[in-house]
Amino acid sequence: MSGIWLQYLLVGLLLAWSLLRVLRQLFPNLIRDSQNRLAQGAAKRGWARLGSWLQSGQSGAGCGSGCDSCGSCSTTPVVPDPERPLQLRGSMADPLAKPLK
Repeated sequence: MSGIWLQYLLVGLLLAWSLLRVLRQLFPNLIRDSQNRLAQGAAKRGWARLGSWLQSGQSGAGCGSGCDSCGSCSTTPVVPDPERPLQLRGSMADPLAKPLK
């Protein structure tokens, strides 16, 4: 009977970890602020070690900071080269070529 509860605990921990990872990716500022508030609360209660461990150590870095932790920041925009014409290859290159069957 205790084996099933161990499975439930393991699946619950994996789901919580996955949810935290998704939330960190989608809402980094919210998670960072919540983590810092939790660290400050732990430090006020006298748990300085836990508070310093929980402290995120990041300030509100935006897309211009160059951190690229979320993978959505672009350093330079990609501009297509207007002087380079489109080159077709294969059967599309020669419209009078015999079609493939």
